[in-house]
Amino acid sequence: MSYSSDEGDTWTYRESPFQGIGGGQRLVLMRLNEGPLMLVSFEDKNIFVALSLDEGETWAVRKHLAENNSGYMAATQTPDNMIHLITSREYFRFNLAWIMQNSVKLKK
Repeated sequence: MSYSSDEGDTWTYRESPFQGIGGGQRLVLMRLNEGPLMLVSFEDKNIFVALSLDEGETWAVRKHLAENNSGYMAATQTPDNMIHLITSREYFRFNLAWIMQNSVKLKK
């Protein structure tokens, strides 16, 4: 993970809590209309969605999305707060309430 507090003049690096992605994969990182940062990425043979409520310092919520381990992803959030995610293989439609429902709450 790379952080800059001076608009990119200098950078600080630290290890990410997430597994790295491989060739032929593209994750999604976006700010939701409601405020949290949302990450959709790959881990082993799964796609997961994670939320940060503190600007990426921690990722307190993680939820399994699908069995799939390759492909590019792109997402958008429409004015009705629905999140539309497309992968090389599938299309998903969900919202913040669904992510929070039955998700794993991670310790800091």
